[in-house]
Amino acid sequence: MRAKGTIVSLSMLSVLRSFFTESTWHGFSFAEGLRIVEWTITIFAALSILSRKRDPVACLGWLLAVVAFPFVGSALYILGGVSPYEALARRRRVSSRLVRSEEPPEVRAFARAAALEELQSSDCQGFENTTAWSGWAAGHGFFSKTGVDFLENSTSVYAAFESAIVNAERYILVQFYQIVPDAVGRHFYGLLAEKARQGVAVHVLFDAMGSYRISSKHLKMARAAGVHIHSFMGFHPLKRRLQINWRNHRKLLIADGKVAFVGGLNLGEMYLEGQDSDNPVWRDVHFKLQGDVATHLERVFREDWHFATGEALDLSRTSSPIRSAAVQGDKKPAENPPSGSEFSALCLSVASGPADSRAAFHTSLLSVFYEAKRRIWLSTAYFVPDKTLLQALRQAVARGVDVQLVIPRRSNHPMTDFCTTSYYQELLDIGLTVHHFNPGMLHAKLLIADDDLVLTGSSNQDYRSFFLNFELDLLLRDRALTGRIETYFNDLFVKSYVLTREKVDSDYRSLMLLRRISRLCSPLM
Repeated sequence: MRAKGTIVSLSMLSVLRSFFTESTWHGFSFAEGLRIVEWTITIFAALSILSRKRDPVACLGWLLAVVAFPFVGSALYILGGVSPYEALARRRRVSSRLVRSEEPPEVRAFARAAALEELQSSDCQGFENTTAWSGWAAGHGFFSKTGVDFLENSTSVYAAFESAIVNAERYILVQFYQIVPDAVGRHFYGLLAEKARQGVAVHVLFDAMGSYRISSKHLKMARAAGVHIHSFMGFHPLKRRLQINWRNHRKLLIADGKVAFVGGLNLGEMYLEGQDSDNPVWRDVHFKLQGDVATHLERVFREDWHFATGEALDLSRTSSPIRSAAVQGDKKPAENPPSGSEFSALCLSVASGPADSRAAFHTSLLSVFYEAKRRIWLSTAYFVPDKTLLQALRQAVARGVDVQLVIPRRSNHPMTDFCTTSYYQELLDIGLTVHHFNPGMLHAKLLIADDDLVLTGSSNQDYRSFFLNFELDLLLRDRALTGRIETYFNDLFVKSYVLTREKVDSDYRSLMLLRRISRLCSPLM
């Protein structure tokens, strides 16, 4: 058998050698030979796309890329399209099961009746289906009496981060898509290193693509100081992990299981307002959370940590009261409104990712669009909606809902902006009011619906956030908090101009065919 295999291998080698001899290519010019190679690459890439891609939009997008630009498109497909999805998804499910198996059944399971009862006992009204669908997609119910502080600029966000880190006594969990090793990054590194020297357990997880500027030298320095730091989905060609997908876009900081921060802001100088010359005003928000939801968010970090490192993170020695009670089999302690918080709200954490068949954020967003009765105001850095969202927005406007969208006039991703412009005429036809934020870069991901619902976090309104990235968002129910964010929106409206049909015709009518074709590439953006 072994000799037979050797003979077959030698025969194949002879065929290949004869194919690439000079005589085989005699008579072909260099241009003709290049054309043959180009068509060969295109055919093989197209066959791979058709056999692997289940989503027709993604399939069409990649086909367009490899047919129009065979070499570049195929290279991008290898980097971002050829994903060992099933193997990665299995790994992810193992991480989730391992972490969630440590929680008591009442925490793991979502009880629809209990969630609706919690909603009815509050002063919030409506969105019963959103409560049920979002809880089902997230896999757990709302946490009542969650202390919430709305941090509306980078200065207040970074100050709150620093305070939480300095005051931590047991452990600090840090997770960001982008950590830049500049003045801001070095400042927070110094704070974390000092806490590690004091004996506080410090774990840092960063996305390998978003934080590409973190070098091996930076990692050695951090680890030498006692900081446990690791990249998420690093680039390992031999392990078939050359991926621009499966990125971890979450922004999360937890201190001692008592306080957590969720939002859209990364760590870097460019995110300080007025620091980026291209976008002199960078607007972004974060939310500070106190209460049992802070401990629950540990699950998100621990699942990501296990997936990235293979290490089961043990926080039992530094656990919070709710975790200790769960381990001992006691009942969950009564939730009390945390002191010192600006607002007290019902809170549901919505963690979504490419291994999640429920598409938790997309499900929550659709449900809000279909149930809103009075208004939907939303802001996002990148707006590339899919067909289902456009249909939900169309029905909302038909019901008389006031739908207003705020996006930056120019973001930091020109290709995404080019694609977004193809939707302008359709959005105006539907009846949306579209605001262009003019002073700079609007990166805040915010939505308020009716009088007491807020949806916010790391997710943008685009295909990548819906289906390709690991994201973390919050569904909050509180009338006072919603009113506070309404004031924030009104400030955005003042600093923006309303997009009109005349503006669309004069500025975006040119190259409209290319703009609409670019929609096919939305999975790449």
